[in-house]
Amino acid sequence: MPEQTKVFIITGGARGIGYAFAEKLAHAGHRLVIADIGGAYEAAERIRSAGYAAIGLTIDVTKGHLEKPLRVWQNVGASNLT
Repeated sequence: MPEQTKVFIITGGARGIGYAFAEKLAHAGHRLVIADIGGAYEAAERIRSAGYAAIGLTIDVTKGHLEKPLRVWQNVGASNLT
């Protein structure tokens, strides 16, 4: 576990480079919010099944829908958000 655990919102985190980044952050002990237009729940489940903390949100950030992951961040009680 890192000295300072953070919550990362990863847009486009359901596949490709975004998912690889999510895996790295999870392995480092950080909590994740995976936000993507499709596949976010499944990606978060794969990370959770490996023993890490992650939730998935289906959103389209190109439409300016960032308020939903920010509300989630507040609900998980994180003191750090990146």
